[in-house]
Amino acid sequence: MRKITLGLLSIFWLPSLALASTNMVVDDATIVDPQSCEIESWFGDNGRDSLFYFAPVCQFGESGVELTFAYERWRPYQQASQNYLTTQVKTMLGSFDQQRGAVAVALGSTFALDSNYSKRVPQYYVNVPLSYQLTPSTTVHANAGLLQDTVTNTTRTTSGVGIEQQFNASVSGFAELFQQRGDGVNWQIGTHLQQLIPGANVTLSVLSTEFDSGRDHAVFVAFSFRPRGW
Repeated sequence: MRKITLGLLSIFWLPSLALASTNMVVDDATIVDPQSCEIESWFGDNGRDSLFYFAPVCQFGESGVELTFAYERWRPYQQASQNYLTTQVKTMLGSFDQQRGAVAVALGSTFALDSNYSKRVPQYYVNVPLSYQLTPSTTVHANAGLLQDTVTNTTRTTSGVGIEQQFNASVSGFAELFQQRGDGVNWQIGTHLQQLIPGANVTLSVLSTEFDSGRDHAVFVAFSFRPRGW
């Protein structure tokens, strides 16, 4: 599973939530395999606000660069739905401790697709994820980044730390903390189910942050799979 970046959904929905596969907020430092693609999608809901996300994530040839094109549809509480397109490039900067650790950099932008939406101008971000394997079944991820808001002409820092624990070949769990400058610390906890659906990985999680509707928690269901022949 390949997380995308820290801080994106903070632009238009959650104060500190990222655009990330399997709905993890804290990105990892890996990319998809050469000459391959994955489809990543999730749905989140807290009874008032909801979000749908769909994205192909590919590395064409052996470029070492992962490309993501993500569509998001956000339905704020008692408001019209809003639609967004995010594009991102991500590359690994090399292993710093043989096979146990890696660092990467991700650059991207988000556009509002609705012509009547005042925040249609792009939002830009850079994020540096670091991943380190503590044990064969335990991996830690850490992020540091910047988010440029061209609407308010401000630059915000983003950060996060997460841990993934593999329990067996089919089940793993994760927990993470993340924040932006001026926001409190938010958290998410969940589980990855690798064999619940053949050919796909499923993530179930609960996220705690401050939503527009005033509710503090949301439930997410996420999927990631590789199309046949890719």
